[in-house]
Amino acid sequence: MKKSLSIAIALIALLGIAQPTLAADANGTDYIEVYYPGWEDPNLTISVQTGNSTPPQTVAAVHDAIALWSQTLQKAFRGAVTLTEVSGSQADIKVDLTKSRAGGNVFGAFALCAPNRGCTILESSVLHPIPQPPTGKPGDYPYEWSLLTAAHEIGHTLGLGHAQPIETSLDLMGYGAFTIGDPSFRISKCDIAALEVVWEWALNGEAPRGPSVDIVSC
Repeated sequence: MKKSLSIAIALIALLGIAQPTLAADANGTDYIEVYYPGWEDPNLTISVQTGNSTPPQTVAAVHDAIALWSQTLQKAFRGAVTLTEVSGSQADIKVDLTKSRAGGNVFGAFALCAPNRGCTILESSVLHPIPQPPTGKPGDYPYEWSLLTAAHEIGHTLGLGHAQPIETSLDLMGYGAFTIGDPSFRISKCDIAALEVVWEWALNGEAPRGPSVDIVSC
């Protein structure tokens, strides 16, 4: 298993569409934080684990988020950094949806990376962007929010921190999409610029190392 630094990133989600287009950076973002997840091989694998009660729209959204990132990385880095979906539990990045609940799917999530164990994206019952009724079961988590959540979390496992100012940035790695009624996103040019810093060693054919800066301006 490829190594990754021990880091837990709690987060909320943002939403997306399954097309590898790069948005302009007129999204209220000043900079994006970057860090070194510890990957020693730029050819990453990712798998999805589901439970019996996982809603089909959530599963579809996660697969689409993976496809979006995979296509975008291929377009941006021409094979130097890749993300490939695989089956089984030996993937570098695992998306765990096994704890979904009947009567309402909770998929607010966080990414957890540990040394020699890769990264796992786990759902969190405390993160849910859809207003809930004061009584009764929570509503289903819509496809769009699951797509955004998964894409945001995968961004963290690739080495992206949060977009700043986090509360108002409409970037994939910010939280501003929660403030609009029909949130949408594109992976931005700023996201790609930040990943170029994180994966500079792979792009240059060098040994794995951390980025030389902590933030990338947009």
